[in-house]
Amino acid sequence: MVMGKSEILPQKMKYSKNYVVVKDGIVRKISSNLISLLKYDKKIIVGKDVESFFNLIKLYPKFDNKFSNDKDYYLFNRTFQVKAVTIKKYDLKRDNEYLLAFNEIYKNKLSKKLSFINQFEKYFDNAFGIALFAVPDFLLLKANKNFINFLSNFTIKKENFIGKRIDDIVEVGMPKYFWDKVWERILKTQKQYFIKEYKHLRIDGQIEYCSINITPIKEKDVIKYILVAIKDITDVVIRRKQIENQARIIKEQRDQLEIILKNISDGICIINKDLSYKLLSDSAKEFFSSWEKIKYFGDSLKDTTYYGYDGNEIAFENMPGYRVLKGEKIKDFIQVIKCQDKTIYVNTCGSPVYDKNGEVSMAVLCYKDITEQINYESILKTQMEHFYKIIDSLELPIVRISYPEYKIIEINKKAKELINQTIPRFHNNLDEIKLGQSLKCIPFDFKDREEYKLIDEMEKNKMPIEINDVEILKKNKKIHAKIIFQPILNSSGDIYEILMIIIDITNEVEQKEAIENLLRVQGEIFSFITHEFKTPLSIISAAVQTIEFLSKDELSDRTKDYLKKIKQSCLQQIRLVNNLLDVVRADAGYLKVYKKNIDIVRFSKSIIELVSIYAKQKNINLSFIPQIRNKIIAIDDEKYERILLNLLSNAIKNTPCGKNIYVYISTDENSVCIEVKDEGVGIPKEKQELIFKRFSQIDNSLSRKSDGTGIGLNLTKLFTEALGGRIEFSSIEGVGSSFKVFLPDDFVKEEIEDKCGILEDNRFIQNVNVEFSNIYYD
Repeated sequence: MVMGKSEILPQKMKYSKNYVVVKDGIVRKISSNLISLLKYDKKIIVGKDVESFFNLIKLYPKFDNKFSNDKDYYLFNRTFQVKAVTIKKYDLKRDNEYLLAFNEIYKNKLSKKLSFINQFEKYFDNAFGIALFAVPDFLLLKANKNFINFLSNFTIKKENFIGKRIDDIVEVGMPKYFWDKVWERILKTQKQYFIKEYKHLRIDGQIEYCSINITPIKEKDVIKYILVAIKDITDVVIRRKQIENQARIIKEQRDQLEIILKNISDGICIINKDLSYKLLSDSAKEFFSSWEKIKYFGDSLKDTTYYGYDGNEIAFENMPGYRVLKGEKIKDFIQVIKCQDKTIYVNTCGSPVYDKNGEVSMAVLCYKDITEQINYESILKTQMEHFYKIIDSLELPIVRISYPEYKIIEINKKAKELINQTIPRFHNNLDEIKLGQSLKCIPFDFKDREEYKLIDEMEKNKMPIEINDVEILKKNKKIHAKIIFQPILNSSGDIYEILMIIIDITNEVEQKEAIENLLRVQGEIFSFITHEFKTPLSIISAAVQTIEFLSKDELSDRTKDYLKKIKQSCLQQIRLVNNLLDVVRADAGYLKVYKKNIDIVRFSKSIIELVSIYAKQKNINLSFIPQIRNKIIAIDDEKYERILLNLLSNAIKNTPCGKNIYVYISTDENSVCIEVKDEGVGIPKEKQELIFKRFSQIDNSLSRKSDGTGIGLNLTKLFTEALGGRIEFSSIEGVGSSFKVFLPDDFVKEEIEDKCGILEDNRFIQNVNVEFSNIYYD
């Protein structure tokens, strides 16, 4: 409750009306004058501990339980108004009870400063940020909204910063080290500090520029306060930088233009409306006999004559420069300049320049010396005339075609004979194929064919193209022709004419077809013979299995040994026949692929578990090390079986006893990789290029006794490519080999097939027996 008038105060306190009474560290009473000064409800203050009370009024410096009239304190009321006070402590008669008297300092110095800021904030709030700091701890006593925005972002109320040290409130824009340097400079120099242009980063990432004026305020020659005024000059700086950048660009462009005009091979001149030359580049001066005497357009007529490309002299009013000054735009106007000592061919282009009133103010002309080009084309024309005479006498049909119109220019004698003999409707209409007609009148018109894409390629690359095996009906007999389109280039490297050359390749095509038919017949015979081999082999194999099943216990050991050899030989021959059949199918294009969605990890594991039986018989450790737990992809299970069995068989054949074979499965971005790695004899470097070639064998002492026909790896490669994959290998002689099969990571639209029970599949077991039939055991 508020202390009443009857309360007896210490004698020395009779003039103080602002006080609180504290007992046991808790505020028990507060005077009405202090409540009026602080503008807080007494219920908020009474009952608080002393430290919480001081935090509420943001007392600075912090409470140390020792108060002196010689020390100034600052406190802030509920409306964040700062007050300078002294605090005196009086012990009362009761135990642990004392009174704190707050005496406001009425020297008017702080009040005047705060009043100044209030006025400044009132009239310049949108232009400046202004704040007053207390020294030595740089406590923020007063600040307007703009100043707070410079320190932080626009969402935080400025009142949340009043009464705090600058170290506690700076964020991104003006970091602590900036203010540390400012305070250090002010305290050291004791003078005003002005920063003309400060670049800082706002909390939202935007760049701002400001000018900062820091003014120290002294009392008795000691800095008591620091006044900081900040003005946003972002727009001014940006405009200045834009002007500077534009000036730099203009200067660069001007410098570049001067360099271009000085070094460009084309002549540039600018003619004013009064016919005076505004600009005459170094290259343009070469077109005049005495350019140093040239000041006005037309001065050169004294010793120079101008002709058109047709040979007629050009009158002054028809000269390009004069026509451009009249508003005409000139393009590719060829004129012949005859001086006293030289004749020049010049290609002239020109454009008028208009003023703000829409009237021609000047003419800009560009001169290109094409004398060398004209002379070259003249020589080329003479040479081409001789060339065309030679073409007409050649035994090859040749048609000259214009470009880009594709009109017939000339047909030599041999081409006329060919056209006269093709398709009956042209027998009587040869006269219709005349010069200047479209190429479409020729019966084997490429424009109506898919090969027109090749013509587009010729137009882009300017290189000859060939259209192979064009069928032509000649005297009711079909012939085959190769048509070559040979572009003829001018001096500028552009196509201006095309030669269509027709070459009869009927004999070559017929020979090729005959060879293909022969190979096809050979393949059919080979396939027939292979099938004929397979039939008795199957019968022999079945007979051996029957004997083993019915009479196994009645056979002697010697007979069983013979049967084992017969069985192994049958399986070897069946393996050879199967491989040959697959090769024939692949060469004939009949190797069919039937893909299913299968878990390749489980499928591979099942294959390896069965093959490990054969590996153990050779004391070889076969390990399966998948890098993934499962992976479902689309494969042909029978083709994949053959691939993996072939690689494992190859590895077992070439790996000594006691060594290891590893099978890995992993994935990359678009494929699944199956790697079979052995610790075998390896492949000599000079033989590695033969590894996938058909009927090739890599001879070595270890594996020679179990060599096959050299088809296996070739067939593995064929199967892998049929599945859309690829196979790679690496090998070091004496260390081992690694084969990697990459299969595409894709699906087919069907149910996923569970392929974990392949050990019960008789076809698979038979495949394993056949594949490993050429491995001999001791």
